Formats: sequence, structure tokens, C-alpha cells
Amino acid sequence: MNAGRELEYWMPAQQQLLLRTLCVGDDVAGSAFNDWSHGADWEDHFDRGSFRLLPAVYKRIEALNIDDPAKGRLRGLYRRSWYRNQRFLRTSTKLHDLLKERGIDVLLLGDLALAAGYYQNVGARFVTGSDLLVRPLQAADAFAAMRSAGWRFDAHEPDRLDYRRSVSFLDPLGEPGTLRWHPCGDRNEESLRLFWGTSIPPRTDTSSMPVPGPTAMLLFLLGEMLEQESWTMAVLLADANAVIGHIEFDWQQLLSEARTHRFAWTLGRMLGCLHGTFGVSMPEQVLQQLSADSSGFCERLELRLYSEKQRDRESLLTPVATTVARYLRFARGSTAGEALVRSPEFLRQYYGTKNLLQIVMRLLGNGMRRAVRLLARTLRRAPQHMTGAGR
Repeated sequence: MNAGRELEYWMPAQQQLLLRTLCVGDDVAGSAFNDWSHGADWEDHFDRGSFRLLPAVYKRIEALNIDDPAKGRLRGLYRRSWYRNQRFLRTSTKLHDLLKERGIDVLLLGDLALAAGYYQNVGARFVTGSDLLVRPLQAADAFAAMRSAGWRFDAHEPDRLDYRRSVSFLDPLGEPGTLRWHPCGDRNEESLRLFWGTSIPPRTDTSSMPVPGPTAMLLFLLGEMLEQESWTMAVLLADANAVIGHIEFDWQQLLSEARTHRFAWTLGRMLGCLHGTFGVSMPEQVLQQLSADSSGFCERLELRLYSEKQRDRESLLTPVATTVARYLRFARGSTAGEALVRSPEFLRQYYGTKNLLQIVMRLLGNGMRRAVRLLARTLRRAPQHMTGAGR
């Protein structure tokens, strides 16, 4: 299975048509949308991936002056997305001002950064929560300032933040979000320099909070791709297409950083899918260089785990392999001895606790729950033999 087909395989046909509408040239975008529209079932619920793409699709067909019976409904979904995103941006801007008064730096990440910094219109990217990045040494101060201003966190002990790289919260309006101080899983200075050193202003006047530059944003999406469920694949590819289209996008910087962060092989698959399957224009030289790069053990393991998750083929060993993959990223650049010494630090971060006994108990509990789920899944898949009474 080639790089493009590998990712396309996990997307339903309707998602692929919507993604083609967003990515292909103006001359064929209309036909892709018509194919989707003729097969769309408005009486039923759309799958989550398709639903997230609809606001951007509306702006695309509006720009192309495509007239379709579904246009009115799409306009309603877009307006809903625009209104929600404005609420998110207003809340985040207030938080930005609050933290700035205390000398705390903050970047937008995730959905909100894409909506404010990379999509042509704020409402075109359906946002489900706020994702914020602060500097590691300012995480405890940001945590305290946000909590005093009405943000509710899933952690209550600031001293535990040293053992984590993020913490979930609910903002004053009850909307979810994540406060991060390490944007990638490896917790190294290279990632921090990239994200903070290349930040750019948002495209909208609604927010003054900066967003990561295009290279940092795309690397963040690559990391997220390996963490998310299969239904998000089309959304992640649409996001990557929006980032690639940014005026400040630098292909050579992307290649260099992808290799540094051990994402070149995974990046090649994402770009191969966008170019080969969905017609996104990009330099052939870039694709050739990525195809020539050899894959490391960590990337191969991550993609295999991702594939197992999409195909619902996880096993009892999957959590162990997942932990190994995360640890390899965490210990990147360390010698074998240094990596071994840092293993307790990694486990405390990975499980969000400083007590190693709690980690052991959590591992045992997770293992038992997984065994029960796998047994139930096996029983559901087992053929049901008909008895004489049932005929």
C-alpha cells in the first residue's frame, strides 16, 4: 500500500469527496462537491469527520459561486461555527490579556490556532476547544492565574505540573481546552525554540494572541495525527492543506525540522496523500527528498500502532508498544545510559503522577480493563452457531 493510499484507506468515501472539494483546483472542485451532495443524507446524522469539514466546504463553494440545494443548510452550519469560534476567541483574548499582565507568554494551538491563523475565514474551521501553550517555567503561574479567573482544571496540585506536559480545563463558559507547556512529546529545547521563535500574528482582528508559524503548526498536526481516532484523518489533512497554503510557508525549513524531530517519514505519508490523492500542489523536489529518507524504528512503530487502532486490531501488547514509542520520542538525543536514568521521569510525566507505586497500580488497572474489552470484542466477533431451537 503506497503512502497516499495508506491514509486514504482510513477515510469514508464521503469524507474523501469533501476533502477533494477543499483541496483540488477550482476546475474540478465543483464536480467533487456535486458527487458528495448527491450522496449526502440530510435526514441522517453526518459522521463526525464530515461534519467538521462542512463549514470550510461552504466557504469553498461560496467562493466558486456554486449553486446547490444544500447550500442553505451549509450556510447555517457555517454560521453556527463562526459564532462558536468568536466566543472561543473572545474568551482566549481575555485570558491572553490576563496572562500578559502577569508577564506570562501564551500561544494559541490546535483548532483555535488553525481557525485564527490559517483558514481564510474564522468560521471555516469548526473549533471544539481551546489549546494553549505557555513556557515551561511559567506553567505553574499560568495554572494559578487561570484557576483564580474561573478556569477549572482536572489537576488540583500545582507541584504535579512538573511531571506532566499538559493539563485539561474547562473555561468560564464550560468549554473544554488544554493548557500545554511542551508542544511535542519529547520535551526538548528544539521544539520550544521552534514554536516560540517562529510564532506569527493571527489573521483575525478578534484575537491578539499569536499562533505557531507554519512549520511548527504542521509538526504539531503530525504529532496529533498519531494520537487521534480514525475519523479525524480527513480533518487533519484539511488542516495540513490550510497550513501549506500560508504565505509564509517554507518547504526547506519544514524538511529540516521534520528530520530533526523524526517526523520526516510520517510527513512523507501525509504530503504523499495530499498530493497524490487530493491534488494539492507542492514541489516535486520535496516529495523526492522525503521518499528518499529512511524510516526510523520509532516512526514505523508509531504508524503501525496507528494502523492497528484504525482497524480495531489492538492487542494486550498495544499499550506497552505505545509507551515504548512515546519513550523513544521523550529520550530522543540521549545516550542509552541517559535514557535509562530518565525513565522514571518519563513515567511520571506519561501518567501524570510523581508516585511510582501509583503508576504500577494504574498499569495493572488499565491492563485488566483492556483484557475485559478485548474479550468482549472477541465474543462479539465470534460466529453465532444456530441451535435446533433457534431455527
